[in-house]
Amino acid sequence: MEVIQIYDKDKLVSTLEVDYLTKYVKLNNHVLVDNMNWLFMPFGRITDITWDDFDAFVKTRCFPYERPNRKTLLKLWGVDEYDPHEIIRKTHAVMNDDFLWFKYENETITFEDVRMR
Repeated sequence: MEVIQIYDKDKLVSTLEVDYLTKYVKLNNHVLVDNMNWLFMPFGRITDITWDDFDAFVKTRCFPYERPNRKTLLKLWGVDEYDPHEIIRKTHAVMNDDFLWFKYENETITFEDVRMR
């Protein structure tokens, strides 16, 4: 079982407990999902996610397979093949259009270390 923390900048908003072998995932929100807060939550108003929800979210945090320089990026990150879960482990699921990012177990990084802008 692996624990992934999801941050909005430096604010912990959710924790995921993930087992990649059994495809088990549990979401724990650390922010009250009401009023407008849900707009900034990784899974919106959903509080009980499935593996498919998690997998779909991961894929939205990764560049598309069709990207022309895909092989160059994979080589740069030391990833052997296109696997969104492995790619976001390297990129911390950082996107240019929001401030959400993943922090994996035993990492001592902050938003300043991963931010794009």
